Amino acid sequence: PTRLAATASELTHMQAAVGLEQAGRLRDAERAYEAVLRRWPQSLPAHIGLGNLASTRSNYAQAGTHLRTATHLHPSSFSARHNLA
Repeated sequence: PTRLAATASELTHMQAAVGLEQAGRLRDAERAYEAVLRRWPQSLPAHIGLGNLASTRSNYAQAGTHLRTATHLHPSSFSARHNLA
């Protein structure tokens, strides 16, 4: 989950990260979202994914940090604002 394919797109990597999350492999999903952010620092779905994972773990401060970053980078994103609320 920490290694990205050189030719794959952000969307491809996000689909893989979401798949890990849906399979219950939350730590691997978190690592995959973090890897996406290293390559695409403004990735809206990666910030939302990390925020949602933090919320699932009841780490609301960290969730808020990720979701505030998402709303700052993408102010028109309904999903980011909804999840932050």
